[in-house]
Amino acid sequence: MRGTIGSEVRRLDDAGLSRALRSIGYACFVEHFETLTDESLSLASAVDRLATVSTWTEAGRRMRVSNARRIGRAGRLDDALRLVAAAGRIEPRIAEAARRRLAERCSDRP
Repeated sequence: MRGTIGSEVRRLDDAGLSRALRSIGYACFVEHFETLTDESLSLASAVDRLATVSTWTEAGRRMRVSNARRIGRAGRLDDALRLVAAAGRIEPRIAEAARRRLAERCSDRP
């Protein structure tokens, strides 16, 4: 199934998606999408990679990666990008980046 990460698919309702996305931060989700959602990276590797580009604590980085992967496992990555793209109170460059990433993901589909 496109939009899932790993073999485990869990349910994540709209409220849970919104909560997880707010915990990550809309800008963080878009700007660090690959690192946050890349299941080929171990959790520790993803957390370490974020350390090179942020000042978040290790616990904060771990929480962001875990929430992003939770969104992915539920098959809701595209929905999360749509929420960011439609958000009215974020920087226009972040909304545009979310739209571009969503378009790229949709164009990859058969």
